Amino acid sequence: MGVLKSFKQKFYSPKPIKTHFSLKDALGDLPPIQSGENGDALGYLKNADNVFLEFVRNSKELSEHSSPKNNEKLIKIMQTLKDGQNKDDLPESLRPKSGYTNTYAKMWWEKPAPTITRNFSTPSSSRCIHPRDSRALSIREGARLQSFPDNYKFYGSGSAKRLQIGNAVPPLLSVALAHAVFDFLRGKNV
Repeated sequence: MGVLKSFKQKFYSPKPIKTHFSLKDALGDLPPIQSGENGDALGYLKNADNVFLEFVRNSKELSEHSSPKNNEKLIKIMQTLKDGQNKDDLPESLRPKSGYTNTYAKMWWEKPAPTITRNFSTPSSSRCIHPRDSRALSIREGARLQSFPDNYKFYGSGSAKRLQIGNAVPPLLSVALAHAVFDFLRGKNV
């Protein structure tokens, strides 16, 4: 956070927290779906079992949990990769000829998610392949990884919704920053 040089008080940066949540912690209650499937009617798999799920699970009904339909070659690529692997780990017959290291890359189920961008449903653009289901992320999954509660509604086309999610400041980051600024203004070290 930037502070003017003329500002005479000491500014305290927020203290890091040790708690982190894995992709499984954040998405493990959502039903498995395959490329091109919609899981809205399937509902949640289990009750919220961690504080992150308690925060995002404020809706009884699941929405926006559908995966983009992909061609057979891309589906085979996604199924071949293991957690954390990328295009360089593919057999020569499946390996795309170009792309950055993070393209055609599977996320880690037991680690925190990477940064979410508007391309979170495009495996050729970012690390966005679901480790359990071998498909691109759904809009609901992208929203959750940005910490949007499940009752939050996005409007527009699928690409417009992904743009809103990928360009957003995560709500929980906004809350943390607001608390840090508030505590600072009250004279409380954070």
